[in-house]
Amino acid sequence: MCLSSHHFETATRNELYARALKAWVRQESRQEERVLRAAAARRALYGAVCPLLQRLWGALHPDITAQADAFVGALPQEPWVALHVRGGDKVAEYASVPARRNSNHSLLEGMRALAVRHPAARGRACVIMGDDPVLGQERFNSAAFEHRCNSTRALLTDFSIMARAPYLVANMASNVASVAFWVRGCVLHQDLDTLFDGHGLEDWITWF
Repeated sequence: MCLSSHHFETATRNELYARALKAWVRQESRQEERVLRAAAARRALYGAVCPLLQRLWGALHPDITAQADAFVGALPQEPWVALHVRGGDKVAEYASVPARRNSNHSLLEGMRALAVRHPAARGRACVIMGDDPVLGQERFNSAAFEHRCNSTRALLTDFSIMARAPYLVANMASNVASVAFWVRGCVLHQDLDTLFDGHGLEDWITWF
């Protein structure tokens, strides 16, 4: 990633997989069967992706995980919430997505869903994060090599912090949040019930 970033191509491929999975899950009209199909899809995806991701994540430079550990260790010893805020370029992208066209990018619906499902998260410390280190495809790829590497290290540290968060509210339309989803599930074994879309969407399959 220090060399270049082509996340739009990655997102396009991911959407092809997501579309097929969502179609298969939603073909079933009975809710209880849809839940079973969704669980089967999750097991299959985790089985395919997790071994590779665990090896890749385990190969990270110790400094990256140490920075995340130090940050988390300095937080209050109680459940805390990571908020991944993604506005900026998403304003233009959402113009062509009916379900998100009227978004105010506030994460309000996700935070409301978190408070309802997990009352223990109310009034807790929040860590607000964004995509600034790598935001902008052309700008990132044209930057100096050292800057790209430093930005990548910062982003990986953010991933590590988001993965460790007892609760995460994020915009599932962001590739950053999608990676955090995989790290939380595959590496930290966090329950999906602790992850919330900022718009309040609850169909977890769309995280893929």
